[in-house]
Amino acid sequence: MAQNRDKDAGSGIRDNARNGVRGSADCGIQGNAGDGGGIRGVGLARRAGAMFYDALFVLAILVLASLPWSIAGITPEHPLYPVYAVFMYALIAAYFTAFWKRGGQTPGMKTWKIRLVADGGGAVSWHTALLRCAAAMLSLAAFGLGYAAALFNDERLAWHDRLSASRLVASDGAR
Repeated sequence: MAQNRDKDAGSGIRDNARNGVRGSADCGIQGNAGDGGGIRGVGLARRAGAMFYDALFVLAILVLASLPWSIAGITPEHPLYPVYAVFMYALIAAYFTAFWKRGGQTPGMKTWKIRLVADGGGAVSWHTALLRCAAAMLSLAAFGLGYAAALFNDERLAWHDRLSASRLVASDGAR
């Protein structure tokens, strides 16, 4: 019976290797993904690089999406301006949550070889992705202090990592 378990475990590892997956729990995590211990996230510089790339995509989306509102004359004084503001934030949230839920990576994260995973090592749920997005906006709104928190702990976790029970890991096996 133990021999069958070993055989099954070996085939899972081979399947992961064939699909380009490294580490355990199909996400590039080094160490034991089940308990979250010993897993170190990516550094702040790598996060910032991915954020810069994604900011370019988000900015392009927001510019295109705001054109009809601008043509309609929606300015900060207009009664529909709060609807416009909520729409813009919803677009930002949709960008990140859709990519995180679909494959754990935004285009910027893919370029910088970063993947988002749940603390247990698997894919994030819609709830986790939405919670992380809201918490990341708060981390940024607090003058970036939520992101800076990643500098002061061994696991490199930012506020929104902790609040959403998710983390960024290197998808190339590097740290």
